[in-house]
Amino acid sequence: MMEVLLMKDVPKLGQKGSIIKVKLGYGRNYLLPYRFATLATKDNMRLLEVEKKHTLQVLEQQKEELKKVAQELEVTACTIEAKANEEGHLFGSVSYPMIQEAFRKLGFQLEPDSIQLEDASLYPIKQLGIFTITVRLHAEIVVKTKVWVVSQQQEASE
Repeated sequence: MMEVLLMKDVPKLGQKGSIIKVKLGYGRNYLLPYRFATLATKDNMRLLEVEKKHTLQVLEQQKEELKKVAQELEVTACTIEAKANEEGHLFGSVSYPMIQEAFRKLGFQLEPDSIQLEDASLYPIKQLGIFTITVRLHAEIVVKTKVWVVSQQQEASE
């Protein structure tokens, strides 16, 4: 048996950073050459701790940037023009990718799967109005903003 320090998550074996005992052949012929693990020495454990701290710092920095984006997004609303009849019913519909594109034009990079209407029964949007959407930027950062669906103006013919 040999003790190894996992450098990556290995299914049915353990998580990154775990110290486990494996058979010599498995460790020498699979885990070590493919860099799934390294020998469990004090130096290797210290290096892994330094790497974990660095990764946590980067994640915290990204989270702070997303919080700033969330604050901007909260006070921003996008407007989508669509063809509609006199009663306010759209001839098509407004979908999440269309909402994503409208926010992209305003300078926000959102994923369509991070956007959700507050009232999911209204999706896709098929009428004029103001709709509240929820945007999930991060597992811990969720923000609400508005989408205005307005009637497309007919161009006057000369």
